[in-house]
Amino acid sequence: MDYYQAKQYIIQKNPTQKECLSVNWFFQLISNPYLITALSSWFIAQVLKVIINAIVSRKLDMTRLVGDGGMPSGHSATVT
Repeated sequence: MDYYQAKQYIIQKNPTQKECLSVNWFFQLISNPYLITALSSWFIAQVLKVIINAIVSRKLDMTRLVGDGGMPSGHSATVT
């Protein structure tokens, strides 16, 4: 029995279980260690980019938080 068949079996036995399966999928997604690592490394790289730019230019530019380019690279931090 594969995952899809098992899911259908559970739903047939207990219809209220359908909501639990959809919520369970979301919690599995946000507790995925690979996803957490990628997103947290991207966030740290973006924050460091703002801090480094503020030190060098002596002014706070929050557009660097969502902007691309520069070091550290948010893209490289995410995919590495």
